[in-house]
Amino acid sequence: MDILDGIEAKVTAAMNVDFSDLDRIYEVEEVYSALRQMYPNKAPGPDEMPPIFFQKYWHIIGGKITAAVLEVLNTGHFPSDLNKTCLVLILKTDSPTLVSDFRFISLCNVIYKLIAKVITNRLKAILPSIISDTQTAFVHGKLITDNVLVAYELVHYLKQKRKGKKGFMSLKLDMFKAYDWVEWDFLLSILLKLGFNSGLVSLIMKCVTSVSFSVLVNGNPIEPIFPTRGLRQGDPLSPYLFLICTEALVSLLKNAELDRSVKGVKICQMINKQKTAMIFSSNVPSSLRQTIMAMWGGTTVQQYGKYLGLPPIVGKAKTIAFGEIKSRVWRRLQSWKEKLLSQGGREILVKAVACSIPSFAMSCFKLPAKKAWRVLKQEDSSVHKLLKAKYFPKSSLFKAQKGNNPSFTWRGIWEARTLLMKGCQWRIGNGATTRIWHYTWIPSHQSLIMEENGTAGRDLSTRVTSLIDVDIGWWNVSRFRALFNPNIASDVLKILLSPVEHEDMLMWRHEKKDIILIMLNVQMPETCIRCGNQFGT
Repeated sequence: MDILDGIEAKVTAAMNVDFSDLDRIYEVEEVYSALRQMYPNKAPGPDEMPPIFFQKYWHIIGGKITAAVLEVLNTGHFPSDLNKTCLVLILKTDSPTLVSDFRFISLCNVIYKLIAKVITNRLKAILPSIISDTQTAFVHGKLITDNVLVAYELVHYLKQKRKGKKGFMSLKLDMFKAYDWVEWDFLLSILLKLGFNSGLVSLIMKCVTSVSFSVLVNGNPIEPIFPTRGLRQGDPLSPYLFLICTEALVSLLKNAELDRSVKGVKICQMINKQKTAMIFSSNVPSSLRQTIMAMWGGTTVQQYGKYLGLPPIVGKAKTIAFGEIKSRVWRRLQSWKEKLLSQGGREILVKAVACSIPSFAMSCFKLPAKKAWRVLKQEDSSVHKLLKAKYFPKSSLFKAQKGNNPSFTWRGIWEARTLLMKGCQWRIGNGATTRIWHYTWIPSHQSLIMEENGTAGRDLSTRVTSLIDVDIGWWNVSRFRALFNPNIASDVLKILLSPVEHEDMLMWRHEKKDIILIMLNVQMPETCIRCGNQFGT
């Protein structure tokens, strides 16, 4: 079976026009927009100029730079010197002995980055329509933490599966040097298979294949290397091209699910066995576990490892599960020359490190208010579908029960509902969903059942739609004046109804930043944990 057989052409001529105008001539505004998106102090490439130089003196050099970039984009003429790249080796371990102990970072010319970013900006507009829901990185409207929660819930299910004759296992695969193993012929084939026009594909392939590397040794470049495959870490295009390549693997897994068979297919990638983990459900016999793990390569211990830097399971020993966060904070503090800092500077350093490093883990586990909002609003996301099927299949998030023996992540999301319920308000569409007395739907008011005195003789299940005169598309004034006091009735009249009928929807009633902002009260020690000196005030 050909790897690309299951992939459908998703980029249509209509999408080229409606979404990102992939066929449109590249324009001056796109080049300047790409420059503004660059981080000013990124390490320079062979041109020895960081982006801040171009940003500050764009009024002087912008015309010539823009003309050079547009010539490449619109004519396809790609000078070979434009894609020269410096390769920096970043240590991954304290005592490297192998090449794999280094992380390779590509330092590109700013002019090349402008070309790549202009192409990337057009690709990003169309990616949500062609990338599968299971891929959540680098796609607008998706978060990589969705996959963390999905993986955690799956592992939690495996741990709770103790009965039944059929056992289950999960296999976390880590692709060894994933970017380096992408075959250029395969990239070309999948771009054409998805339906990208030949002009854009040709331009992308020139960006990928015209590269030459010069490894920096003690700051000096050595003889150039001309690769025959791979994507560069540091190239703005690389993350998005890798997403597109991964669609082949997603397609294979979907077909295997439909055929009820999973067969190995080589797609020009190597598996990193050191970072690959197996997890079995509790009802899988020990002998079968040992046999499967031995087939994998002699491993005889069930591994949990990490997934996207976080533990896939959190038991009663929270200290063990999150001990790595404490270690990372300590290592970061040790790596800084804190002895050269003032006492006030040391305190700022500790606060900055202690607040930034745990934030990723806390967004999934301890303080998932933003994640709960995403589950509430993004009903098409994979994490919403999984949590709904498992915890509230016949109700909504606000009505969901904690359940028996829930996962650690669900506990956090379930508890975060309280914050959301206080800050959410129903925006009235046709009024068919919103209950008059129980729901918050009038600006500056909470639930009316808490404000109005007594509920005797009132139908508490009545919806807002009963207050709308459908013939005129406006409020039935006599109806709600008979129900509410004058102050509430006046506030109801301030709610504008849409002339086009649509469903009611939840909205955040405060500023957008309020749902993201979480104040952390960090208790600072009086003395430095390393040197013993007192912090300044």
